[in-house]
Amino acid sequence: MKGVRKDMAKYLNDFQFGVAISSGAEADLHSANRAARLYLRDGHIMAATGVQQGDPLGPLLFALVLHPLIDKIRDNCKLILHAWYLDDGTIIGDSKEVAKSLDIIRETGPGLGLHLNIRKTEIFWPSCDGSKLRKGLFHSDIGRPLFGVKFLGGAVSRDRGFIEEVAMKRVV
Repeated sequence: MKGVRKDMAKYLNDFQFGVAISSGAEADLHSANRAARLYLRDGHIMAATGVQQGDPLGPLLFALVLHPLIDKIRDNCKLILHAWYLDDGTIIGDSKEVAKSLDIIRETGPGLGLHLNIRKTEIFWPSCDGSKLRKGLFHSDIGRPLFGVKFLGGAVSRDRGFIEEVAMKRVV
């Protein structure tokens, strides 16, 4: 943060804020030193930690915080693909490697503010052998759709009906 402060001081040069304006821009500058109040019914909660909803830097800061987790998955799992958009991840690979990556997310994620929601997690196999169904490999509450899943808005499936249904929802 010190580097940012020095850069901003250099950028702003000799400009002054709030000069001759009662509670003008200077009040805005000093408000950044206080935690915001989030009003809830008859009370409020002090927003003293984390990135607040609507903060334009929120997505960037969240991505920066998650980057070490994504690096850890890359370094420890042999995956075909793992793609992320904020807290939504798609992991493609051998079942054992996918299970290992989910374990990394479950262990490392909470320290970074990411909690794996098993009930929103899905596993899909275009072809299935017995090893993928091995008991204990994946949490029992993980969804296992039979006909396909959506990936980046498109259908991933061998079932023509599922593909047509996803496509028709996009068209209509």
